[in-house]
Amino acid sequence: MDALATDPTNPNPDIPVTGNLTANALADAFANIERTDIRVANVFLNAKDYADLRKWDRDTLDIETQQVLLKTGLMATLWGAKLIVSRIVPEGTVYVCGEPEFFGRIPVRTELTVLSADDPKNRLIGFSVFENIGIGAYNPFSLQRLVITRV
Repeated sequence: MDALATDPTNPNPDIPVTGNLTANALADAFANIERTDIRVANVFLNAKDYADLRKWDRDTLDIETQQVLLKTGLMATLWGAKLIVSRIVPEGTVYVCGEPEFFGRIPVRTELTVLSADDPKNRLIGFSVFENIGIGAYNPFSLQRLVITRV
C-alpha cells in the first residue's frame, strides 16, 4: 500500500495529521476516494491510532456507535467502512481503501486449509489453520494514506 500511496499517478497526496487522529482528517480521506465514485470499504490502522477513535465524543459518533465501542472495546464499522486493526500497519499510518473490486486483487496461492491439532492425552481439541495469499493493488484512486505525527 505504501508503493501505491507514493505512486506518481496517485492523485491523493498524504494527509498530514498532527496530534491525535481527528474525525475531520478521516472524513477528508473518505472524501478524496469517494469523489471518484468509489465507496470506501476498509480502513487499516494500528492499535495506537485506533485508540484515538475511543476519545471521540458524542458530537462525532452517534449514540449507538458509542455504545458498541464502550461495550465491546472495538468498532466494526465507521461511516460504512470496516475498521481493521493490525500490528503490521506502522504506528502513525492509516490507510483508507476503496472497494476491493476497484482497489486490487487478492490471488489465493494455497486455499484455506484446516488441520486437526487435537491432543487426546491432555483432552484438548484444537485446529491449525493456514492460507497463503498475495495482494496486488493497482488503482491509486482508491487509496488515501494519513500520516500522523504525535507531539
